Amino acid sequence: MVTKEFNVGTLVGKARKGKAFVVEEDKQVCRFVLHVSQDIITRNGQKNQVFWEQIAMHYNNNCLTFYEEHLARSLEIKWGFIKHDVAKFCGNYQNIISLNESGKNFVGTIKL
Repeated sequence: MVTKEFNVGTLVGKARKGKAFVVEEDKQVCRFVLHVSQDIITRNGQKNQVFWEQIAMHYNNNCLTFYEEHLARSLEIKWGFIKHDVAKFCGNYQNIISLNESGKNFVGTIKL
């Protein structure tokens, strides 16, 4: 097994159980979730366990050697955190956009 080292400054939050993810690993999880979920052959016909096993297979086979290997359940839990944070961001963003009243522009409202 290859020993993998991370710069402590790149760790995201505190590790709960198991291995901590780094930002680049988070990005890879998102890429592989999209890749597997957009497979035109299987699409929605996959069972949850098979779906996450495919993501784990893609993740562990295609990530660079300095990434930690993760089990399907670990990736599923990580995706849950990512999805929750993205939904929160989208909700807040939508609230900000809805404050912009129809027919008004920003030029008249900005005072220097």
